[in-house]
Amino acid sequence: YQITMNTWRQLRCSAGIIKHYAIDQAGGIRCVIDPAMPVPLRIQGKRKQYQQAQLMRGGTCRWYYVHRLMGFSWLGDPPHPKRRIIDHKNGDGLCNNIENLRWVTTWANNVNRIRKGQIVEEHGFWHPVVAGFDHHRFRSKDRVVAEAMRSLLIESYVRYSMRFPDCNSVNAPHKN
Repeated sequence: YQITMNTWRQLRCSAGIIKHYAIDQAGGIRCVIDPAMPVPLRIQGKRKQYQQAQLMRGGTCRWYYVHRLMGFSWLGDPPHPKRRIIDHKNGDGLCNNIENLRWVTTWANNVNRIRKGQIVEEHGFWHPVVAGFDHHRFRSKDRVVAEAMRSLLIESYVRYSMRFPDCNSVNAPHKN
């Protein structure tokens, strides 16, 4: 899909449309009735931080995660019941650009959660560790190469999980 600059869409959440608000491809939210009225924003989270917006829906003010609003407004409803989590591809919870978001399973989100630091050195070679598996096949004398391989392996694990969401792990056989 091609996204043009300054494109706004009707704001949606898991419960449906949020009237009088629009959201752009970068996660900016505005009131359609009065564009000059600022939308209250905050950053929440103890371990990982996410941006939230305070919006009025059905006469009640509530805080909504911006990345979830982006998912429902731009990506549509989850494509599978198990792919219900919006994942930040680059791991930055504050980067809500539509190109950085995707629907994933809980397992894929957990694999993608720790993107760095899982490189092990043995006998002068570095190899990646993903989801508890040592990938000796992708060992290298260069740590940077091993880190790049780990990033590619994570993307492969996430894509597999999105293709076969009913499998609990990478080694689980595909069920028809």
